[in-house]
Amino acid sequence: MSLDSIDMNSSHMISISKRVNKELNNPDIAGAILLGGTDAMIEYLTFIALTVKSKKPIVGTGAYRPHTAHDADGLQNIIDAVILAATEGWSEEYYEVAMVMGGDIFRLWGTRKENDQFVPGSGSSIGRVEGYRVSFHDLPGRPAPFKFDITELSSVSLLPVVPVFLVHTGFDYKALEKAVDEGARGLIIGVYGNGYIPATTGTAITKLAYEKGIVVMGARFNSVTVSYARVKGMIPGQDWDARQLRILNQLYLVQGKGITKHELEKGLEYGAKPHVSAN
Repeated sequence: MSLDSIDMNSSHMISISKRVNKELNNPDIAGAILLGGTDAMIEYLTFIALTVKSKKPIVGTGAYRPHTAHDADGLQNIIDAVILAATEGWSEEYYEVAMVMGGDIFRLWGTRKENDQFVPGSGSSIGRVEGYRVSFHDLPGRPAPFKFDITELSSVSLLPVVPVFLVHTGFDYKALEKAVDEGARGLIIGVYGNGYIPATTGTAITKLAYEKGIVVMGARFNSVTVSYARVKGMIPGQDWDARQLRILNQLYLVQGKGITKHELEKGLEYGAKPHVSAN
């Protein structure tokens, strides 16, 4: 698939996930390497981590600089990804996915992009590729908290609408109600600090969560972890960014039978690993 990563939609991600699953089910395939733009890399790798169940490694990489630059890094990143994928002992179920950029090896959870570089969060940096050798310093790292079975989803499916909002002074909570009236089944709210929400907006969130069953998650806006449920009905998103939480929310809405909102919250907090089936 040749597509700018920021132009991806859920249909593209479902197609990629199904292809990766198919390839990794081949006994002759040892692992998979995904090449893509760095702007949406954590986003689509999150989808893969939540929907592909395998013991084989899945490594994402890309380039910070174009191939025409005198210090282009893409080729070396690809080589590093191949070396990592061929290295034994770090990949197992719920720990299949990693990304490597500039020699640094990351898990997805807590990693963020700042100033055109990936910055690890707590427990997300697990090693380095240097001199064509891999050295690990924090295995296994943090797991994918859930696995969603999307085998019944068509590759042309579009997942539920889950818009992202950023609260601010003077934020009009009616925007949330309007989104729900127009079909949104989940909401991602960029909060203040570790979970603060303006009072009127908090009241609206609680009402939407309990009266209409809307799945609401609070997302970090900066490097502060959203660790507190300061508003009833809103699930703290911990150190996941808003885009990652949106994907989790969408998958939960379509394939989350058998898992409660409480379990969803605990999975984000502790990295629990229940397998979510399609049944």
